[in-house]
This record gives sequence, structure tokens and C-alpha cells, in this order.
Amino acid sequence: MNVKVFLVFCFAILSVVYTAVSRGYYFDKDHPGKCNVEGRILDLGTHQSPTECIRIQCKENGFVETATCGVKHVEGCEPKDLVDKTKDYPDCCLRYFNCKGEIKKF
Repeated sequence: MNVKVFLVFCFAILSVVYTAVSRGYYFDKDHPGKCNVEGRILDLGTHQSPTECIRIQCKENGFVETATCGVKHVEGCEPKDLVDKTKDYPDCCLRYFNCKGEIKKF
């Protein structure tokens, strides 16, 4: 395998390890050209959840793609709360971990 292709493949794998993406249709006939995500009417474009570390992309025909932090595993550590979930995604994904009594950020 070509070294460049291998490196691109490895980078692609690493870049999505800590991301969870879901997709679905959230069309609302009462709000054409917008997305209705759990009662929140969104214009086309990218939105940040005001209460959670989630990026919401509203696209044509009510198609929505949401991205969250996913699950992060640090060997020998227990995951705790997010450091600052008021920051925009993905900056809000930084999490506290208890590593044998020492609190660290990953």
C-alpha cells in the first residue's frame, strides 16, 4: 500500500474515533424549508445546541445531521463531566477523567 494512502486512511480513522454522527429526516409540513428537531424549528445551516455539546446541520428537505462527542476511552481512567459544554462543537468535547485519583482533561 502506498505510504500516503496509508497515512490518509489512518488520519481518517483517528479523526472520527471520538465523534458520533446520526442522520435523519425532520421535515415539518407547517415549516417548509426548515427542520423540526424535537420542536425546535431550525433554518437551513449549522446550529449549536444551547444546552448540549451537539452540532446540528439542517439541510434541504428536512434532512438533519447531528454530531456529538461520542465515547472516549482513556486506559486506567474513569470518564467524568465535560469541561465546558457551552463551547461550540467540537471544542466542547474536552472531558474530565479520574485517573487513579488524579483529575485530567482529555
